[in-house]
Amino acid sequence: MAMQKRREKINLKYNINIDDVHKNNIITNPGKWTQIFLSQAENYANIDDFTPPGVEYIMLDKFVKIAESTNPRMPIIIRMQTTGGHWDEGMAIYDTIKTSSSLVAILNYESACSMSSIIFLAGDKRVMMPNSYFMFHDGSLRLSGTIKQVESAFEFEKRVIMPTMWDIYARALKEQGKYKDWPEEKIIEMLHDIRDKKDETYLTAKQAVEWGFADEIFDGDWKSLTKYTNQQRQRKG
Repeated sequence: MAMQKRREKINLKYNINIDDVHKNNIITNPGKWTQIFLSQAENYANIDDFTPPGVEYIMLDKFVKIAESTNPRMPIIIRMQTTGGHWDEGMAIYDTIKTSSSLVAILNYESACSMSSIIFLAGDKRVMMPNSYFMFHDGSLRLSGTIKQVESAFEFEKRVIMPTMWDIYARALKEQGKYKDWPEEKIIEMLHDIRDKKDETYLTAKQAVEWGFADEIFDGDWKSLTKYTNQQRQRKG
């Protein structure tokens, strides 16, 4: 009974119910940081299809509940392993990270591609595992409904969604990396030229750092993930 009370006391510091810790794949390190797993495998471990759906409403719902339950005075480490997914749910995760009062480091496993490449750029600190990769593309579009409904959705895609996506990429490259001295408009033009030549662009972890999409490659030092440069701290603003 004494041990149970002690565990409850620790987790009250984070406003997290002890019963949710294993169910939600969250680890708390009292007084240091909160670690969250953002993974499609967590939700679809027994799925028969070869490719799980990735970022969607289940991941969003779980992530928001966890993120909003953490101690705002402690940094967050997100361990991300997802191949991408839906735009709407992905941007809701992006907004949750960007508006968090905690400093957030994202450690990318396997791939930051498609929608997860956008989520990756929401982090105040962006770290690639040595053999992970970064991929960007236009994405795919599936529409259904009446002709007018499809026309409205397509118009919104061109007017809002696509410019938002390329602006996020361009701001990251304008901030650091080999394109940082370019005007943002020229960076977007360069990205569009690449997009027009090949549908999907893959970057190794080293290239992602060189371009400016990532800050560094993980060297195994877990304590370093909660150490932030002034530039990374300014991203929170």
